Amino acid sequence: MLKNIIPNTPHRKIRNKTKSILTNELIEDCSYNIISLVGYVILGFIFFDYLNLLIPPQLFNPSWELETIGKFIETIWILLLGFMLVFFRPQQRSIKNTELKLLSFLSWVTLIIAIICFIAAPLLISNTIRINQNAQTQINARLTNQNEQVERVFSEIEGASNLEINALLKSSQIASSKSIKESRKQLIDAVKQQQQVNNEQLKQNFKAKQRTLFKTTFKWLINAILAGITFISIWKYTSWTRTIKI
Repeated sequence: MLKNIIPNTPHRKIRNKTKSILTNELIEDCSYNIISLVGYVILGFIFFDYLNLLIPPQLFNPSWELETIGKFIETIWILLLGFMLVFFRPQQRSIKNTELKLLSFLSWVTLIIAIICFIAAPLLISNTIRINQNAQTQINARLTNQNEQVERVFSEIEGASNLEINALLKSSQIASSKSIKESRKQLIDAVKQQQQVNNEQLKQNFKAKQRTLFKTTFKWLINAILAGITFISIWKYTSWTRTIKI
């Protein structure tokens, strides 16, 4: 039966003829369907990511708010990609009424996201200021605590006996002087020097964290504004989903 249906053609000729094919309208339709499907899947994934990000909420916590807004801004390009794939519709392609309603809803969602992006900008600034003020308060408290500890050490050195002074000199690896007065002064100078080193280290760490905080906030601020403008444009360009009457 098969021999009668399939002609006796050499296998080499068959392979040469089937090395490439010309796509037709059906293949093109399937390809565009894949594009919109991937767009919907991306939007679904990022929706659950944002839901997980917001639960549990910690409102009025500047660190949580700043970190949450930052993660939202850092991943907003995924939203843009998803919406681009969903709204991409070539000419002469049919759209079902149910999907058109969904596209109309998503068009309004882009406007909501744009508003969120613009609201995020002042929140980023205010939370950064609050975090910086809290960090400044903490660093001042630590400096005060260190200074108080040093003052207590000074008092202990002044009231220490000769044997205790010598023991402190040995443990600190400081060469003992001839007079006990000089030895006390050496210990006090060593403590003061260490205090200056510790205070300077705290200040440097604070400044480094402050620079990182301001740089990151500035980047997120610019990205939030750009994203807001982009989503406003998407909302305008997708007006066809809202104006077409079913």
